[in-house]
Amino acid sequence: TFDTISKDSLIYPKWGVAIANSAKEETLRTTLDLALHSNGDMRDLMTTRKTYINRSLAAVYELPFTFSADWVPYEFPESSGRRGALTQISMLSTFSHPGRSSPTKRGVALMDIFLCEPTPTPPANVDFSAVNDADSPLKTVRERLMAHASSKICASCHTHSDPIGLTLEQFDTIGGRRLTENGQVIDVSATLQGKKIAGAEGLGHYLHDNPKYPACIARKLYSYAKGENSEEVEASAFKGAYKAFTDSGFRLRALIKGLVESPEFFSAPPPEGAPLGKRTQTASN
Repeated sequence: TFDTISKDSLIYPKWGVAIANSAKEETLRTTLDLALHSNGDMRDLMTTRKTYINRSLAAVYELPFTFSADWVPYEFPESSGRRGALTQISMLSTFSHPGRSSPTKRGVALMDIFLCEPTPTPPANVDFSAVNDADSPLKTVRERLMAHASSKICASCHTHSDPIGLTLEQFDTIGGRRLTENGQVIDVSATLQGKKIAGAEGLGHYLHDNPKYPACIARKLYSYAKGENSEEVEASAFKGAYKAFTDSGFRLRALIKGLVESPEFFSAPPPEGAPLGKRTQTASN
């Protein structure tokens, strides 16, 4: 869906096709380098400061670009606040509004994509006025979200997704860094499962160390390869592959090998209309 992302050109004149295309390429290059070229620990995708940039991305990241090559490897300094795929332009801009960031969109996406914990669908006719009021005396998105989530109808969803999203509020809707909002210092603290974290660094380490993250990688890869809904896949279907994944130190090569060597991978559901029963083996097995 990234090709459909649009931004308010008056507020964010840097945004354009070149940046959108480059943002996708950055995430692809970063992931391929970690997962396949370096055969690294997939959990590091949440914490690494290594990436690839070109001239278009450097403009948003506010970096000098004096290289002759189109793309160059780059490592963000500690002080940048950047960590892994979480703070790349592709992730931050996809899950934001055209004119402003969205902790809720980001939180919902991260919970679903990386932890396999989808947020419940919000009820119909929700009043978003507290969040969208441009003239509100509440200066920051955090303050407006807290006012919105004070409603019992809204609280169940927002307490599930917003804490994660709020840790990324130092990044605007196109992925540029900012430390204040309407003159107020941005608070990027959160409490997740009883643990207090702050900013993208804290979130990255939280996801890196969360066993749900590598389990979700295995589930999503299995379901993608099989063409199945990840929410309907039983953990037993990829149990052997997941063990190979963990035993290898979370190397993607081991997970892929474990999946295709698993008998369950080559099973198929019964033909439509056939009696329910055990899955059958396909001819390819």
